[in-house]
Amino acid sequence: MSDTCLAQAGVGILQVHPTPTCNLECAHCYSSSSPKARGTLKPDRLAAAIEEAAALGFNVVSLSGGEPLIYDGLETLVDAADHVGSRVNLVSNGILIRSKRYERLAGRFGVVALSLDGLAERHNAIRGSASCFESVRAASEALRRAGQPFGIIHTLCSESLGELQDLAGLASDWGATLLQLHPFERSGRGASATRLTALCAEERLDAFERLLIDNTAHLIVRVVPLVVPIFGLPALLSITPPAALVSSTKSW
Repeated sequence: MSDTCLAQAGVGILQVHPTPTCNLECAHCYSSSSPKARGTLKPDRLAAAIEEAAALGFNVVSLSGGEPLIYDGLETLVDAADHVGSRVNLVSNGILIRSKRYERLAGRFGVVALSLDGLAERHNAIRGSASCFESVRAASEALRRAGQPFGIIHTLCSESLGELQDLAGLASDWGATLLQLHPFERSGRGASATRLTALCAEERLDAFERLLIDNTAHLIVRVVPLVVPIFGLPALLSITPPAALVSSTKSW
């Protein structure tokens, strides 16, 4: 179902970015998140915002970052969402999925979205770690075994376009049910990224043809428009630390 359809169905999405702190420092990060980044929002204020947003019809809470599993108040936010009957989704780089931090909240998410920037060599290079690809694969396996629905988020650039069909097959083999493509934007750390090129109009069309028309992996595929922030959804609200205020296109 498209996000426009979701809006028409009365589903509002509240994006919550509680912290810019992350255990990685990715080359394309729109919010310049890193282990050194600061600006964490207080959990009690976020919990109140979640409850107020639910009263306005925002009944899906998408927790992102930074890395949300680093945030100490994450359980408070999930509790607040549960209290008002909102569904909670989690966007993670996968490193902490097999940790006690995740285990405490396992089973409480509608969908867990794992970031994957390409096949092993490209993903590890962008993430700055030789073990990141394996972390995503292992996280996928753990989620599949637990029966937790999950999807893959890919930041699509000109350089990764040729890997799309392989990525879709990989996601399907791992057990993902959804592949979401976010065209690379030159914002945050991505503004100075090298070896990452924003898609031209022809390449965006090519992405549609490769996955939406020839979807042999049988995944639900979403392609986020580059020109319209946050899917153009009037029914989407984002709460982000001031230091990381940028145009985000995440919609989980």
